[in-house]
Amino acid sequence: MRGYAREGTGARVYAKLLVFSMILASFTAFAPTASAVVSGDLGIITGIEPIAGATYDRDTSFISPKVQVKNDIFSSHSPRQIRWQICSGDHTALIGCPGNSNEGFSSTGTVSGYQVLNISFTNLYQPSLTGIHTIFFMFPENDADSSDDMISYTFNVESPLRDMSLNQINFDETEVYNSDTSYPITTEFYRRSWQSGDNATFGWELYNEKIYADSMSSGSLHSCAILDEGSLECWGKNNFGQLGLGDTGTRSSSVTLSLGEGRTATSIAAGGNHSCAILDDSSVKCWGANNNGQLGIGNNVLQTSPKSVSLGGGNAIVIASGDTHSCVILDNGELNCWGRNIEGQLGFGNFTSRNTPLWVNLTENHTASQITTGYRHTCAIIDNGSVSCWGWNLHGQLGLGIPDMWVNTPTWVDLGQGRTATSISAGIAHTCAVLDDENVKCWGLNDDGQLGLGNYDSENTPISVVLSDSQTATSIELGNTHSCVITNFGALNCWGSNEEGQLGTGDLISNFSSQNISINLPSPVDSVQLGGSHTCVILQNQMSGCTGRNQEGQLGIGIFTQQVTFSPIDYGAGRLIVATAQQTTLPPPATDQHWITALPDVIAPDTGRFLLRAGLISSAGDMNDWNNMDTMMIYVNDDTDVWIESIEPARGSGQIIESGGNNNSLYPLGDNSIRVNVGNIGSMYINTQFTLSILDLNGTLLDGPNPCNVVMNPQESASCIFSMPVIGDLVLRAEFAPELDELDINPSDNWYEVVVSSRHRPAYPTISYPPEGERFDSGDSILFIGQVSQYSAMPMNFTWRLNYEEVIGYGQIINSSLPMGEWLVTLTTRDAQGQVETGIRNIRVQNRISMVYEPWVIGGESVLDEQVNYVFNEPEYPPSGFDYAVVREAGLSGLRIIDFDIDPSLAGVTDPGIVFTDSWISLTGMIPDGLDRESIQLFRMESKTTTAISELEFPSMYEINIDNDTLHIYDADFSNGIYLIAGNLIPANVGLENLSTIQLPGGSLRIEWEPTGDLDNPYFGGWRVYRRLSFPFFWPFQNNSQFQSVIGTEVSDIDPYGTFWNDPAPLLDGTCVSYLVMAIDRQGVPDYSHGGAVGWNGDSVEWQCGDAAPPHVEVENMAHIVSFNNSSGQNIHHVDISWTWPEFGDEDNITWQLYRVDLIPSDLTWIEPIETDIWGEPGTVGTFHQKEDRFRNGIEKGHIYHYILVPMDDVGNVDYSPLQGNIETVNVGNQFWDHNSDLIPSPPPEDPPPYGVEWFGEVLDYWGIGVFRTSAMMAFAILLLNIVMLPVIINQTRGVRRRVKRDKRKHQMRQEMLDAEDMADDLEDMFD
Repeated sequence: MRGYAREGTGARVYAKLLVFSMILASFTAFAPTASAVVSGDLGIITGIEPIAGATYDRDTSFISPKVQVKNDIFSSHSPRQIRWQICSGDHTALIGCPGNSNEGFSSTGTVSGYQVLNISFTNLYQPSLTGIHTIFFMFPENDADSSDDMISYTFNVESPLRDMSLNQINFDETEVYNSDTSYPITTEFYRRSWQSGDNATFGWELYNEKIYADSMSSGSLHSCAILDEGSLECWGKNNFGQLGLGDTGTRSSSVTLSLGEGRTATSIAAGGNHSCAILDDSSVKCWGANNNGQLGIGNNVLQTSPKSVSLGGGNAIVIASGDTHSCVILDNGELNCWGRNIEGQLGFGNFTSRNTPLWVNLTENHTASQITTGYRHTCAIIDNGSVSCWGWNLHGQLGLGIPDMWVNTPTWVDLGQGRTATSISAGIAHTCAVLDDENVKCWGLNDDGQLGLGNYDSENTPISVVLSDSQTATSIELGNTHSCVITNFGALNCWGSNEEGQLGTGDLISNFSSQNISINLPSPVDSVQLGGSHTCVILQNQMSGCTGRNQEGQLGIGIFTQQVTFSPIDYGAGRLIVATAQQTTLPPPATDQHWITALPDVIAPDTGRFLLRAGLISSAGDMNDWNNMDTMMIYVNDDTDVWIESIEPARGSGQIIESGGNNNSLYPLGDNSIRVNVGNIGSMYINTQFTLSILDLNGTLLDGPNPCNVVMNPQESASCIFSMPVIGDLVLRAEFAPELDELDINPSDNWYEVVVSSRHRPAYPTISYPPEGERFDSGDSILFIGQVSQYSAMPMNFTWRLNYEEVIGYGQIINSSLPMGEWLVTLTTRDAQGQVETGIRNIRVQNRISMVYEPWVIGGESVLDEQVNYVFNEPEYPPSGFDYAVVREAGLSGLRIIDFDIDPSLAGVTDPGIVFTDSWISLTGMIPDGLDRESIQLFRMESKTTTAISELEFPSMYEINIDNDTLHIYDADFSNGIYLIAGNLIPANVGLENLSTIQLPGGSLRIEWEPTGDLDNPYFGGWRVYRRLSFPFFWPFQNNSQFQSVIGTEVSDIDPYGTFWNDPAPLLDGTCVSYLVMAIDRQGVPDYSHGGAVGWNGDSVEWQCGDAAPPHVEVENMAHIVSFNNSSGQNIHHVDISWTWPEFGDEDNITWQLYRVDLIPSDLTWIEPIETDIWGEPGTVGTFHQKEDRFRNGIEKGHIYHYILVPMDDVGNVDYSPLQGNIETVNVGNQFWDHNSDLIPSPPPEDPPPYGVEWFGEVLDYWGIGVFRTSAMMAFAILLLNIVMLPVIINQTRGVRRRVKRDKRKHQMRQEMLDAEDMADDLEDMFD
């Protein structure tokens, strides 16, 4: 930016910086008067829509009124109603429309202190009458200052209207044209209304040399430009004489100002309300407002014409003007500043303003290379590329990262490590720089998005600004609240406020982002300058244009109408028409909105530089004439200037040979040996002739002169080829015809000669194509190309033979077909001197077969040396359980195995000689549809029965074509034709229901489940069981990384339809286990997302515990009754056993088995129970009944039975060792005599006992019983053993003694039972 925005805005911004006493004074100054209806001071600045003085179409225009208001005091203003009125006629002398009018209302909303707002209305106005219309914007109630509560202006309405807008001139301004020569020209137009209108005059005008701008500068509300001849022109607001014209009248077109006799300008800086320029003698002059000494002339008096600034003998090279201060860089790098310094913007270390220049200390003897002056701050690029800033810092515009409001000495700005700046610019309260890497950084106020960061957050340190795509910046300029860069493509990129159209985007929409901004310009941008709310550019085609606010004429386009796109500036003073041509035609109908019009040919009357102005010269009723014509610069020249550029060998590489002590270029002998290059460096079309002569070194003509005709347009070249018929050291001379010298402006270059050497060299024939060992298909037409040395003697004869014998063609290039096999091709040459030479080449003609094999192989081919049989086998799934490590490590799964069988068809041939295979495999139906094709990888397999695989190596390759779902395989190292297709397999959609464990006897567990889902999926390999004792498994798994924690705990794999697994490892009491059952694929790779954890309760995984402890429970009150019953006449004995059921204890349930044995064993495992699954409620009585029945395992009389109850828990655990409380011994005695005592006979008298000793008789009686005898002997032996072993027994543990006693007691009981049993048998036998 050069200066400040719009008049009055500087006061508002500065008010924010006043100390508290001045703020209080501000409140007092703006306090409402007693007559005010509304408190505060809200003023109407200007109307935005409709545009003042603009013309609108009655039938098609819909006007949406829009007005700009401002709050003129520090405090916020409450919402206030505002309205518009539109009426026909000029009523600007009134305070409102008389009589009936159209009107609309809106509200300002709350307006912050010093805020400027654009207010839109929802009510639209469509004109119904033509002519002048007046619009009023007004507040219904007055405030403290009623003078700015209403504005009015006029605009025009016409009908019918047409507005034809020139889009572009189709005429190449880069060409050089000739005088008095016709050149076609066309123009492209856009129609901007629906009225067709009458005839229009189209044509062109040719003016003397165009005057264009070399540089520009835009201030707050005015602009200036230095033209190509050095004159200075200014335009815009001039209330302080800032245009330098000697008055204070505003101008809307450029006006030349006087810098002094003979003086021109080299640099211009437009500030807030003043301007400064560097003249051609390196002096400085300034003019305009001077209330702060900003002119530097030693006083504070306003100046309306340029006044000299004393620099103490220094020469100025760079100048900048801010709102109320200025700075200059001298040729020694010193920086001088003057003007307002209340905010420290002069950098002197104080706050004292100056009206003469003073040196600024940049520290450490540094000098300045660039300077920029903002509203109240200053920044410079130092000689080392670093940046320093000083002055006002309320919004962080100094980039120092500190809250200081004022900094009065140059302070370094951190642009990032190692970064320097190449361009810098300052706005009202923001600053931007282009860095050495062509990136942009900005800092400061961002309330209008002027930093381009995509937000409205202010920054107090440099922040990177990202441009679109690959764009970088070459320079940057700032306005009040908008910013622009010129990109590396020469494009213009602007952002920030667009309320005045200053971005040039064709609308009034602001943009807070530096990206995706479209600004259409007819040429790349050379430079850009930003004013308060307007933007001006100079294009590389030397055109100038401006856009944005124009109420003060600051755009310089001759009107005061706001523009939203760049409008051209005409620096036309002193220009004359030297030629013109026109034609009147009827434009196309209104429905044709774009068309091309051919104008009369352009004819320049003379040579020189001209301004061509073309387009619509006149059209009655055209709504706007400013968009009818465009201009361009053309150059007319009639100079003739041809020259001999060079003489060079037409063949060969420019070889140099030594001959006669000279280094000469070697020229080949024969045809097409010499090339002469000529050129037309003039501006005229040339059709002429030149000659080539060959002379010996003595100047004797040996050949020629040989002519050549050439036709050349300006700046074109041409060449001719000549033969070399002689051998030796020669002089070649080329020259144009002498008569051309009279027209040529530089005839000295119309001839050229050079000393050369010509020799006869061998042809060295070679066959350049096909290459050695090249392979072709049988039946192919083979291209053969012969090549000889570029220095061989031409013309050359070429003969082609097969194996030195059969002629297959003549000429340097032939086509021939050869049979299958390996061949030696020979090329024989004969040159112009008759020398014969031969070259050879080996080639191979081979077999090519189609690889198509429906439905899987849909395209491709293979090249081989032999005839073959080809089969593509049905794709297979990888064998179940095969673990391809390379595939698994890549996170993939094996999908399919494909197999190409290519075998020689001829007996005795084992190698088909495959050069390559190239095939396209259809994946549809082979690979699951939902599988991500981009994940597919291909591997070469050693065989189908091993897991050894490898990747394809270049040049072999594969690729996936997603569009047609194919796999393309190119294999230049074909081996067995077996490949594995792998990919990111979609896990089979399977699941488990009712996953649980069943306790089995002995602490064993069984896992049971119901498999569900896609169990027939070929990639589903079944289920894997994981078992862990240390801690329960985690569940569910969110990713494969979590699942890795279970690796190593797998115990078994189950087929897909399996429903259970028995854990072979029983658990001890108090030991629990955790199980997972997970899906696996064909390779045995587990799928963490499908399966289940046994015992998952929704929150955690519960332990699964076994039950290995059998119940040790004894029934209570176990008893029996033996009874006899003869009611049926069968004399049957009965046994009834009863007991009381005990409590279950720690068991959930207990069932019982009942055994009947003759002897009580230590273990009942192998004995069949007589009753199972006996159960009773604890505390109740259980019973069992048996009767006498020899044939049905019933009881028999005369037997002793032991009934044993064995408890079993609900798992099936049982201790088969009988418990004493569960044993009931039943002696089934013969109760027949008890019930039939009358049948018993009287016993015979007893014999006396032996020796009269009764007990001795009994012993003798029992001694006949074997059991008694054995027991007696054992008792005696035990007695004897006890006597002998007594000392030993005494030393035994008490446990051993108890066991011995228990064994003795059992033996005695058994003996007694046997004796009793024998006695009973004897008694029974006695009565039988």
